Amino acid sequence: STRNIILAVLAIAATLVFITSITHKESEFKLWQTANGKVYRSKAEEHYREAIYIRNAKSIAEHNRNPHKNYEQGINQFTDLTQEEFV
Repeated sequence: STRNIILAVLAIAATLVFITSITHKESEFKLWQTANGKVYRSKAEEHYREAIYIRNAKSIAEHNRNPHKNYEQGINQFTDLTQEEFV
């Protein structure tokens, strides 16, 4: 039915947006890594730091979209650290 086709198209579109968002964040991480001179001991550590960076970048963007916040957060040299590591 037409409804099922529309739902399938929307599901595919949502998946593509999600993949594009992740791919953008991954390439954003690589640029950030180079700009901040970050070198990791292994590919495993790099992937771990990248996951933290992506999570933190999303949290920062969410914070900055909130109109009730009276300050803005930003990406910096510590964005690949967990909160516990930063403290």
